Amino acid sequence: MNVVKKINNNVAICVDGNGNELIAFGKGIGFPNAILTMADHIEFALERKKNNIKVSMPLVYEVKQKYPQELKYGKYILKQIYKTFNVKLDADEAVGIALNLVNSQIESKDTAGKTISYEKQVIKEVTDIIERELQFNIDKDSFNYTRFATHLQYLLHRLNDNQCIDSDNQAMYDKAEEEYKDIADCVDIINEYLDKNFNCTLTDEERLYLILHINRVYAKEGL
Repeated sequence: MNVVKKINNNVAICVDGNGNELIAFGKGIGFPNAILTMADHIEFALERKKNNIKVSMPLVYEVKQKYPQELKYGKYILKQIYKTFNVKLDADEAVGIALNLVNSQIESKDTAGKTISYEKQVIKEVTDIIERELQFNIDKDSFNYTRFATHLQYLLHRLNDNQCIDSDNQAMYDKAEEEYKDIADCVDIINEYLDKNFNCTLTDEERLYLILHINRVYAKEGL
């Protein structure tokens, strides 16, 4: 029996040996879907290497800063791929693997009650704040907005898990706050919104990342 679609961690749509589709119930039965997703990712990476296709990994910096453990696993998997297939994938492929691991964790948390609809609503309301305060319309299909929305999604999960980033970048935050004052003021309002609605306050490090992401969107579309 093969899992073809995960409903949640305990329910999945499967196909039996005779090709019949059925719904299977059982603790953890949906977990193989994460393995299948990773297998697909690795297969595509090997195919790209075979055809000499290079893919840009725009979230390299964010992954290094926010998900060092997942990146470590990504690098380990690259070594195992080399040992198994004698194919040396580009080092940046570790970032793609790390993001795959992060997404699997997020999906697992979603099924535990942190719904995607909730995240979409928060992202929409934060986007409304940005458009209102900075007085410009955001192209929701743009790459920079997608990058921002992804960052915000991960931020919501960190807030939910009480794992906000907090490091020694105070000087960088102070500089960004001074250089991008309007955007920093906008982030203050976003922080008030999160505090009022979800009882969570952003660290200066998280505020710094928001300033940089919003500035990237604003620089492309707001001027």
